[in-house]
Amino acid sequence: MKLSLVTDATEELVSAAEVKDRSRISTSSEDALIAEMITEATHAAEAYTWSKFVSRTYDAYYDTFADLRHGLPFPPLSSVTSVSYIDTDGDTQTVSTDIWEAGEELGVGLIRLKVDQYWPTDVRSHPDSVIVRFVCGYGTAADVPRRIKSAVILHVGLAYACREYFEVPPAFRALLGPYSYRTCMPPFWSAACVA
Repeated sequence: MKLSLVTDATEELVSAAEVKDRSRISTSSEDALIAEMITEATHAAEAYTWSKFVSRTYDAYYDTFADLRHGLPFPPLSSVTSVSYIDTDGDTQTVSTDIWEAGEELGVGLIRLKVDQYWPTDVRSHPDSVIVRFVCGYGTAADVPRRIKSAVILHVGLAYACREYFEVPPAFRALLGPYSYRTCMPPFWSAACVA
């Protein structure tokens, strides 16, 4: 299974100003460092939860339509743009939305057939022949739950204060716990979800 980023997030989860305000940092001389720390803390939080926060668009590649039962990575699923496949002639075909629908199980997004519908049978027998373009994440930074933002701010504040010896605090995991999909994602998604 392969993933390809189509459109990255257009904003950071939290701003340097938010971090500085909560962490009581008054100097502006290290704003570039704080910005780097925000990116690193956000990646750490996304890796811990196996999700994405600010919306991104990905292409997920499957070998067959049957593999769609495994779901889509990076919950929460915002929307599915398209389902397509490479046919036996090597041409790309788009599957009509009359045939499939987006759904979820335990918070994990998935693609399933509508009632009395069937997947096309002329898909080529080759890896990565079925492609799902989807949007994951909560939306904009303003749409992301406050606890997630608090975890990232905590991470940055402590990393800034304890640069020589920094250890992720239990509170970071506690804040993120309710938003973690580690218990409901299939095991084979683990590598993809920390990428």
